[in-house]
Amino acid sequence: MIHDVGAIAKKCGLGGILSGRRTTPAVREKLEAEFDAIRKNDVEVLDFSRIEIVDFSAADEIVAKLAGRMEQGEYGPGTILLSGCNEAVREGLEVALKQKDLCLMHVDGKKKWSLVGELNPYLKETLDLCMRDGTLLARDLSAELKLKLNTASTRLINLFAKHLVLRKEDQENKIGREYTYCSPLSALP
Repeated sequence: MIHDVGAIAKKCGLGGILSGRRTTPAVREKLEAEFDAIRKNDVEVLDFSRIEIVDFSAADEIVAKLAGRMEQGEYGPGTILLSGCNEAVREGLEVALKQKDLCLMHVDGKKKWSLVGELNPYLKETLDLCMRDGTLLARDLSAELKLKLNTASTRLINLFAKHLVLRKEDQENKIGREYTYCSPLSALP
């Protein structure tokens, strides 16, 4: 589901500049109340295209708290994506997410993406492969990067724990559990 952060801010009596900690919790609370897709292993898109600036305090109060709660599993297995961030918005979000060692994906359409926040280089390498191919299995990652299977599996589990990929269990596999890790871009409306 796509959430127009500008429209939500307007409902909260705010304009296109999100600033401070006093007024911005209302925006986060309205977003959380609308979250439904994330609980179903799907995506919630926060569209900032009608927001001009987000300062550090507002970014921390809205986006960093949402990302932290998502990573703790409060919202389910899906993910939160960002879109429509101009340079000023992105800068505020970047600082707030990095400070808490969090990371979200910014999307521009169904093909172009970038990261906002902090991600370990080895996880970024793994994410790049998943995003390139759209899906990734541990055995394929193991073969491509010449990793032990358990190392490849751990990398994918870590990306899933950070909610940067979606995961589907292979129901056909009779030997044990096998998951397909998917680009969240594939779930965009």
